[in-house]
Amino acid sequence: MTSEEFVTNYLWNSPPVGSPISGTEYKLAEDSEVLVKGPNNMLGYWRNEIEKQKTFDKNGFLKTGDVGQVRNGLLVLTGRKKEIINRGGETLYPAQLEDRYREEIGNEFDFVVTSVPSELMENDIGIIFD
Repeated sequence: MTSEEFVTNYLWNSPPVGSPISGTEYKLAEDSEVLVKGPNNMLGYWRNEIEKQKTFDKNGFLKTGDVGQVRNGLLVLTGRKKEIINRGGETLYPAQLEDRYREEIGNEFDFVVTSVPSELMENDIGIIFD
């Protein structure tokens, strides 16, 4: 790999966060949420079993709220779970849509992609122009 390819793949295009700390493990949930488990995790919410169940999976992994992927054996964070648009069962990520739209329309307009309520699709894509 050339130094230019390294910069493109690892620095400018969502750099990896690296390997887990010794004694810590991670995995990706079905929806690509990053789950972590290790001695550095909190144990749960004091006197609040409901929040504990929302925050940990059944195997004791902490739900971080981050969305990621594994690239060349390293964890890459690609967004936040709360930024996900669930559109009729389809999972969409505003940042990825913004990148795709930016390629199509260029830098002439400033805009953001967001979730908007939809009776038909649960949520739909909204684009706000500045």
